[in-house]
Amino acid sequence: MVRDNGIDPATPEREWEIADVFRAYFDDYLQKHHCTAQEFKAVNAILGCRTAAMGEYIRMCDTCGNVEVAYCSCKNRHCPKCGHLEKAQWVAEQEARLLPAPHFQVVFTVDHGVNDIAHVDPKAICNLLFRVAGKLLKEYGRRYLGGDTGATMVLHTWGRTLQHHIHLHCMVPAGALVKTSGGHEWQESGRRF
Repeated sequence: MVRDNGIDPATPEREWEIADVFRAYFDDYLQKHHCTAQEFKAVNAILGCRTAAMGEYIRMCDTCGNVEVAYCSCKNRHCPKCGHLEKAQWVAEQEARLLPAPHFQVVFTVDHGVNDIAHVDPKAICNLLFRVAGKLLKEYGRRYLGGDTGATMVLHTWGRTLQHHIHLHCMVPAGALVKTSGGHEWQESGRRF
């Protein structure tokens, strides 16, 4: 059985949580690595999640009168305690909006040295990544399909292990619009394009 919050009550409690790891090792991490303001915000939210630092409220059972003190959650999307449910709901909503059309996922990334440079002017680096990726995808569509293709691009600045890692996820339709004498026609790319 899974509760409304997406948590299976049979799942055993974890001995360690991400917040415990941050408390033990984050200061050491900062000695060797740089964090952005957004990364600090996420770490602080995770550290304070469901503690007195976020505030508290009292719950009382209408039937037996039992009273419990509960702590507020941080609601940060990166928090494994409370962000999971909101993220799962958001993903489900987005999946419901997807067009039933074949597409490819393409990822553009930068050299790790560029990640360090991006701390100085992240907007310039990210804008350049978007421009180069868009131009390359358009040229690719024109060269190999003879038409115009498009993409939906999402910027990520963190990797799975929460290291600073700038990359761009692109959803690219499996085809292109080709201009003909009668208007535009859809040119499919094929499954292994």
